[in-house]
Formats: sequence, C-alpha cells, structure tokens
Amino acid sequence: MLFEHGGKMNSNKNKDANHLWIARKKRRLSQKQVARLLGHKSTATLSRYERGGRPPPLIIAIKLAIVYQSSVEGLFPGLHREIKVEVLKAQLADAKGVIGETQ
Repeated sequence: MLFEHGGKMNSNKNKDANHLWIARKKRRLSQKQVARLLGHKSTATLSRYERGGRPPPLIIAIKLAIVYQSSVEGLFPGLHREIKVEVLKAQLADAKGVIGETQ
C-alpha cells in the first residue's frame, strides 16, 4: 500500500524518499525563495515536504520540478518506485485473471 496511517509515505524510512533538499541546494535557493515561488507564505510546508513526511499535491510537485529543472520522478524516486511496484503487481494480477478466464 502506498500510504500508511495519516497519509505519510512508507518511503519515509527510505533515504531516497525524495530529493527536494538536494535539488534546492543544487539550484542555490533558500526555502524562503522556493516557498514564495510556490505561493506559500512560510517555509513550514516546504520543510515538511523536504523531510519526506508527506508528498506534496501533484500541482506543487510539478511546480517543484519546474523550479528545480527536474522531473517529478527525479524528485520523488522512492514514491515513484512504490507506485511502479503497485501498478506492476496490479497488472500481473489482472493478467493472471485474464489467463484464468480463458482456461
């Protein structure tokens, strides 16, 4: 399952849950600058995203990718990997169901 209690990412335990802090440092931007670009009044929400406690909404993830000149997948490799595994498992289960129906 992608999310556990309270909507927190399972990949929070994974060191590469997100690369937001690294991407921000590479662009030499402060949290205050990025928060302003995202339309936030404070840095608190951005700080939570960087710590990996909760993924941002899709629109914010896309804005971050634009600001950091990266892909959403590149910023959130842990989340991307979890989603990919989840989808592949669903596809496998679906394929098994289709094969079972034809026999």
